[in-house]
Amino acid sequence: MVLDGISGFFNRLKAAMGCPEIPFLQKGLSGLSRLLIEFLKIEFDTFFNEMPDALARGDRVEIWGLCSFFIREYGAYKGSNPRTEERFKVKSK
Repeated sequence: MVLDGISGFFNRLKAAMGCPEIPFLQKGLSGLSRLLIEFLKIEFDTFFNEMPDALARGDRVEIWGLCSFFIREYGAYKGSNPRTEERFKVKSK
């Protein structure tokens, strides 16, 4: 069914962001026409299918007003275990 794709979008969004339920967004979709729901399903599926490739290229992915995703590279640094105070080197990431 058409709404299965949109529900999948919300499930992926919640999983990616660690969000609780987003019922107010799902309720807002109930009155939309079938054509608009199909369009939104394609847009959401495209976004989440393209997101890993964009992040792999080093691009920033942003959902305006909600969140953004990007991969940050860190240089090597010295760390320590707070319990034992043992010092060690952390490789760049």
